[in-house]
Amino acid sequence: MEDLTRESFWQWWSKILKTDVKLSLVKKLVHFENFSSKEVVRIAETEYRTFFKELCGYDLSMESKHLMIFNDASAIN
Repeated sequence: MEDLTRESFWQWWSKILKTDVKLSLVKKLVHFENFSSKEVVRIAETEYRTFFKELCGYDLSMESKHLMIFNDASAIN
């Protein structure tokens, strides 16, 4: 995070939140023996948005608030 500045803070924060949610998913999924390591990583990479939405108390059918975690940080560049 050498290039962390006042201007880049929110982009980094979004990436940190997403990484945290992905790691939480991996932690939950690693206990299921029927998932391979590759499947666990794939699920974490693709499902982190809905997982975080559920953690925030949203039903998956509900529209979420405009939170950073639900947006793609790569679009900020």
